[in-house]
Amino acid sequence: MSGDAFLLLDIAGAARLIDLLADTGAPTTQMGASAKEVLAEVGNILLNACLGVFGDLLQVRFTFTVPRLHLDSLGSMLDSLMIGGDDIRHALLIGARFRVRSSEVTGCMVLVLGVTSLDLFVQAIEDWAERITHS
Repeated sequence: MSGDAFLLLDIAGAARLIDLLADTGAPTTQMGASAKEVLAEVGNILLNACLGVFGDLLQVRFTFTVPRLHLDSLGSMLDSLMIGGDDIRHALLIGARFRVRSSEVTGCMVLVLGVTSLDLFVQAIEDWAERITHS
């Protein structure tokens, strides 16, 4: 399966997550190069972990684009998606809650898949459901 994966956080949530992980003191919405690097790396780790769990549970392999950090509006980020030809794309939204040192940051993981990958994903979920109900 191939597509695009995103970790969406609002600015306040991103600043809070950076503060919790980098122990920078009071969170700020003004992100310097170091904060952006921390956020990009955290996003990469979280997305890879989530996709790894999906891959293990569903017994499939995911191939996604190289992670990038967008500090734009949601509309701008969605406009940046590369959509080849007339391929219809679908998105799966997954709520995310990160707990670090007794604090919590909420966001959303988004998987954007073309029709073929979506069909494979749905079939993998159905196969997984069949395996767990008959084990």
